[in-house]
Amino acid sequence: MLPIGPLMIEHRLIERIIKLWRKEQDIIVSSRKPNLCFIDSAIDFMRTYADRCHHGKEEDILFCALRQKPLPEQLKKILDELLEEHKIARKTVAALAAAKDKYAAGSLDALGSIVESITAITTLYPSHIQKEDKQFFIPVMDYFTGQEKDKMLEDFRLFDQSLIHEKYKSMVAAMEKS
Repeated sequence: MLPIGPLMIEHRLIERIIKLWRKEQDIIVSSRKPNLCFIDSAIDFMRTYADRCHHGKEEDILFCALRQKPLPEQLKKILDELLEEHKIARKTVAALAAAKDKYAAGSLDALGSIVESITAITTLYPSHIQKEDKQFFIPVMDYFTGQEKDKMLEDFRLFDQSLIHEKYKSMVAAMEKS
């Protein structure tokens, strides 16, 4: 398997939650009432799975290795765009979390910000995934040897293996501070 295989499999799960975000958005618009439990779970998914797990492997392993390769300008440009889109996604999820907290605290005005953030997420991710899958992942594999690809797959496995421990160590540390 190529290193892009696990990343593309992860994309399929992210696409599934994006469909659920769209359904939730329709419900919010029609009912004027968000499902805060769904939003909390979806935020956790985006922060832990989409960002830390998926984007983490991309940024810390694949993209880092690509920075050492003589990529043509077009692929460097796409790489920079992908990194910027990751930053936008993080900011948008943070804005959603803040709007959700304001709404939960009684600010009905935050409903518009919730819908805005969900719209931004459901707009960004499909095009971002399409760009990675169709324009970037396949061509960049040509810049790696078979041995480098195998090592990257192993690095992905080790990265994933440590995530659950990282998440819950951070959670306990935060609880200890409060």
